[in-house]
Amino acid sequence: MYASRGLLLGLIGVIIYGQVLIHKYEKSIKFEKFRTRELEKKLKLALETIRNMETNPDLVHSRDFNLDYLRMRMSEEVFYFAIVNQIKIKIKDKISLALRLDQSQQGQVGVASSTGRQVDQLFDVEYETGVPPNIVKRVLFRIQIRLMKLPTQATSTTISQIMDCIETYLSPRDDDDS
Repeated sequence: MYASRGLLLGLIGVIIYGQVLIHKYEKSIKFEKFRTRELEKKLKLALETIRNMETNPDLVHSRDFNLDYLRMRMSEEVFYFAIVNQIKIKIKDKISLALRLDQSQQGQVGVASSTGRQVDQLFDVEYETGVPPNIVKRVLFRIQIRLMKLPTQATSTTISQIMDCIETYLSPRDDDDS
């Protein structure tokens, strides 16, 4: 008799424990469903925003417009020298450090080693805008330079070749698309 009461109490305890676990899991499933719905709403909103931006006629060709405008401004001598000199300085600073290894590890001073690191540098080109009391430096564009295989030539030659490429890209174009 005591054994059957003990088994009955044990069974009631297991049932109550099971109900608590079931309630806990139902609560967590309900929370996960809510979270999934919210994430789906955010995804829909993001996709809608992207679709609107991609189909907006003002923004579809904005990158091409910005490049054309930049090339047009590069035909102005003052703007051209300000931008090109800034690019040259930043390339010399950032790329020459990345190209050169320590002189103790390098066979020739001033020559990039083909066994050296790969180069991946990113820098901003800035331009001052506004009237004299409120001059603000703004980022015009960003340049990323990646060299996967370093040439076996002088660092200065590599830097001048990079500069030639950038100047050609930024130069006002006639009919060719370089």
